[in-house]
Amino acid sequence: MLNRIIALSIFFISVSTAFSQENPFYIEDNSASKVNYPDTYRLGDTTISVIGTWSTLNPLPIALMGTNTYYDSLSNRIFICGGANQSTIPNDTCWWYNISTGVYQQAALLPEGRWSGKLVKVKSNLYLVGSIDSTFSTADGKIFRYSLLQNSWSVADTMPVPWVHEPAVTVINDSLIVVVGGSTHGFQGAINRVRIYDPELGFWQNSTPFPVNNSTAHAEFTITGEDSSIFVFGGYSAGFLNTVFKGTVNYYSADTILINWQFYCNVPFSSPVYRVAGTKWKNYMLMGPALNSGTSLNNIWGLYMTDSAGYWTNFLPASGDSAALISTFSAVSGLDSNYFYLFGGFKNPNVLNTAQKYSFVTPPPIGIVNISNEIPSVFKLHQNYPNPFNPVTKIKFDYVKTGEVNDLSFRVYDITGKLIRSYAFTGLKSGSYEITFDGQGLASGVYFYILSDFQNSVSKRMVLIK
Repeated sequence: MLNRIIALSIFFISVSTAFSQENPFYIEDNSASKVNYPDTYRLGDTTISVIGTWSTLNPLPIALMGTNTYYDSLSNRIFICGGANQSTIPNDTCWWYNISTGVYQQAALLPEGRWSGKLVKVKSNLYLVGSIDSTFSTADGKIFRYSLLQNSWSVADTMPVPWVHEPAVTVINDSLIVVVGGSTHGFQGAINRVRIYDPELGFWQNSTPFPVNNSTAHAEFTITGEDSSIFVFGGYSAGFLNTVFKGTVNYYSADTILINWQFYCNVPFSSPVYRVAGTKWKNYMLMGPALNSGTSLNNIWGLYMTDSAGYWTNFLPASGDSAALISTFSAVSGLDSNYFYLFGGFKNPNVLNTAQKYSFVTPPPIGIVNISNEIPSVFKLHQNYPNPFNPVTKIKFDYVKTGEVNDLSFRVYDITGKLIRSYAFTGLKSGSYEITFDGQGLASGVYFYILSDFQNSVSKRMVLIK
């Protein structure tokens, strides 16, 4: 009898362990194996400069998680493909969503049901990379191509072994697809291999490995001055990652592209995140919503890079339905107003058919330039000039980097103490900088601006007169 009890106990433990590792919805954090980096991003200094509104759209025809989207500016429509239902059965149906009418029109079917992965555009084609079929426990490496001109799908290629699903994916110069990491099976098979695919030639090459094994992250490519870079946000590596890595792209030849990877900063979420959604809006690399264990973190953040530094913007408020497990979403720009469109998702324990639109006015510009590389003797915030101003003023400060912490926050309050704008600058070196602050949209009055880092906080008073 005792042997039977022991055998049954072992059986249930094994089943429970296997399910926790291969549950396709989410995974519990293995904190002991999590990669830890210095806390160079502090939540208290986050940006809340963009305040928008959420509205509900006509729901998806079916409830789906792990959807991918692409905005076609020529037709003012959004392409939606893939996804999985509550039973994790992958979907082969695709739609065009008409922004003007709110109507879903069926597009060509995927060659087979797929969900998750990342949908990226190269020239006139869309590529679905790292998607999942009906078997989450193994990856098949298939890459699907959708022709925007012909409304047709095909299997474009199969990535070289090891096959992975849910890598971070981005595109260099509208020509090369970069595949970072991914998992060979479930969540447990994360790798650090970086591969670059030329879809026109069908050519694959290996590049510099990623610093850690990683899957379910989000990646974006950006060009700042002469610097071409790939940023990878969050992910899973035997634990949720709280990291943002920057990879500087070095073009040695057509078949030799190396990437210099460096830890850049921590994600601005309150927790490490995986299954990170995102897209590009203007020069902002957007990340979120995301997951932490089975909890949806439905904030959207944007990292904007200048020649001197990068700064975060938080698009508030968070979405009301707390949906996550959305692979990509669409950003639509207007003259004054802009919109993010999110379709479906997962709110533990349910897969959703909700469709949402986040609307916001283009944020007033703020610029930061490095005016001197000479190392100052002390941290100092100067009086803005001109003062009073209407509506633009410049604010100079001297910054001394101490240790690994090199982030600053710049905040503006009105006379009542209400926070008006806040920006988080990251990646600064010691030197003198100048911020250009635009008071467009603000009322005349007295304002206080505060500059702070890990050790210092200095405030000044300025007057806006219109």
